[in-house]
Amino acid sequence: MGIVLKNDNQEIELAVKGYEVPLPAKSYWDNNWLVLSCRLTEGGKAMYGEFPCFMTMELHRLKMLLQQFRSGALPSVSWNGTEPNFAVSLSENHLLKIFFYAEAEGWEITFHKKAAAKDVETLIKFCSDSLDLYPIRDVGIK
Repeated sequence: MGIVLKNDNQEIELAVKGYEVPLPAKSYWDNNWLVLSCRLTEGGKAMYGEFPCFMTMELHRLKMLLQQFRSGALPSVSWNGTEPNFAVSLSENHLLKIFFYAEAEGWEITFHKKAAAKDVETLIKFCSDSLDLYPIRDVGIK
């Protein structure tokens, strides 16, 4: 499941494609890398890339930060995965920035918009839906 966010001249679609290592492995880290796909349309041109750039527990952390922002417990959110190829920030004035670097394709984007409450809810739902499909896996740990 993916999400689409739009501003005046950009549209970004994000989707978790799955675990980088689909079958359970003996490594906690290998079990929990997620592959993100990103499609950006800007000025009539579309770019698409995929990259294993964050882990299940990091996605869970993003969800918690967004929920705290929504409730007013946090004034802002600044989050990125272990790999710095994907980052999300929300400032106090609700400026949303999403950064994605498609390493294999060699391009990077920064999507930005003034986030409404619906946009924050969309991001929380993206995290929840993705974690429902690809939960944190502890298998293989000895």
